[in-house]
Amino acid sequence: MNERLKIDFISRWEKYFPDVTLPVAFFYSAGLHGAEPARKIEPHHCMIADLVRVSRGKPLAFNSDNIGCRGGKRYCGFSGSLAPDFPFFLSYGIPG
Repeated sequence: MNERLKIDFISRWEKYFPDVTLPVAFFYSAGLHGAEPARKIEPHHCMIADLVRVSRGKPLAFNSDNIGCRGGKRYCGFSGSLAPDFPFFLSYGIPG
């Protein structure tokens, strides 16, 4: 990412939207564009936890190897399958 553009954007965001978290943007690319690959934490780690760092301005790159949860892989387009009852787990917190 162009560092000057990033600094200008953050400066203007803070001016016009004080005390509001930076927006998060996702895009697909073959290159890292200055982003650091996200760390894979074993045995399980939800990528949503990493979005706090992203919202604070830290660019992270996610891929099928470093996303540690099946839901993250599915919703980022790296897998076509979900665990059984996964939508209910997210919506209702059913046991199991």
